[in-house]
Amino acid sequence: MEVRKELRSLDILFDELEQLTARHVCLVTETNRYDFSVHYSQFFCGKSMITCLQSGTMLLMSYEDIFNDNVWVTKFKIPNEDLELIKEFFKSALTPLYSDSLQY
Repeated sequence: MEVRKELRSLDILFDELEQLTARHVCLVTETNRYDFSVHYSQFFCGKSMITCLQSGTMLLMSYEDIFNDNVWVTKFKIPNEDLELIKEFFKSALTPLYSDSLQY
């Protein structure tokens, strides 16, 4: 006897195509190397997509998120001795590129 699964409906809230601006950086401290990709977008309430290649983590971040040490330590696995150096770099990297960001 064949068992059929019931299909559920799928609603697409939006489906937008966008040309992103991407920045790929390699940062080196005295003891560690960090590779990040930063994708700037008009979506996500003005936040950028930050991907750390070492931890395999992608987060949506704004300039204000830079000051949340918990994000850097727990999500991106940045050790405390490198924390201030990495945050200092992102203070310039996460300045808003789009002033009229799409808000939800």
